[in-house]
Amino acid sequence: HDKGIVHRDLKSSNIVVTAEGLVKVLDFRLAKRIGSGISQATTWTFGSHDDRSTVSGTLPYMAPEVLRGEGADYRSDLWALGVVLYEAASGAMPFGGRTVFEVSSAILSEQPKSLGPPIPPGLWAIIQRCLAKDPIQRYQRASEVQAALETVQSAAIISNDSVPDRTVPT
Repeated sequence: HDKGIVHRDLKSSNIVVTAEGLVKVLDFRLAKRIGSGISQATTWTFGSHDDRSTVSGTLPYMAPEVLRGEGADYRSDLWALGVVLYEAASGAMPFGGRTVFEVSSAILSEQPKSLGPPIPPGLWAIIQRCLAKDPIQRYQRASEVQAALETVQSAAIISNDSVPDRTVPT
């Protein structure tokens, strides 16, 4: 995002962690360069002159505004990151359905099932903010999500360090 690129197809299969622990995002085929502000361009791809109604991306990761044909921007990628985080934390997708219509409808109108323990409340709050239906209510920059995740991670480390050792000496 700092380079002015919106991925537009962020999903778990496009994210890898290297042996060194570095996170890499792959597959920029649908990526789009935008200016320093929010792009007003729509997220349509044109397969031919006859078919102008194909939306770009992978449906379960598409933000509501993309499904409505509005502009995709950094916040659309942060929505997809919220889907990835939900999927990683729960092993399930936040919005489901048996058909394309049902999945689209769920993304547009439903809230994801709450993730309770063992998911830390701070992580759940981050996921919820990423999955806000209104892009204005989401994080505005990936660096904000990173800072929030680091705060949750630090709190978990401190919490684990403060738990007394209950091993019995032999």
